[in-house]
Amino acid sequence: MPLAETITIGPREAGHLPAFLKEWKPAAEAFAAAIETARSAFREALEDDLNTSVALAGVHEFMTAVNRLAPGREDAERAVAFMREIDGVLGVLDDAPAAGDDDAEIEALVAERDAARSARDFARADALRDQLGERGVELLDTPQGTRWRHRS
Repeated sequence: MPLAETITIGPREAGHLPAFLKEWKPAAEAFAAAIETARSAFREALEDDLNTSVALAGVHEFMTAVNRLAPGREDAERAVAFMREIDGVLGVLDDAPAAGDDDAEIEALVAERDAARSARDFARADALRDQLGERGVELLDTPQGTRWRHRS
């Protein structure tokens, strides 16, 4: 029986993993250390009588560490590969969503909203946020800029 059939993950956690893969943008040496720490913790937990709860806690710690790093785009493929490596054991993730046909349009609307906010045209910025929300897009305003993701 595949491990995925014996593990129950709550809907909240199941929603976080794919969203993390879609929005994450990685960062160099600290990133490499985060992967190795998570890989080691994951392996040790599974070797300890298949302790999946501790293994999943390690995955969540990795996601938290990476989000705090606010990394750049160039390591994103390594993050996705690592998450897929873990999923090769657990089998709980759906395929990562491919870039949608409307992603370029969403990027343009996000950029337009950012410009409106910079120009202090908050009515326009709010209208664009609402328009994106109607399309199922959630905006995340961070010190590094606006990120977005499809609501799960």
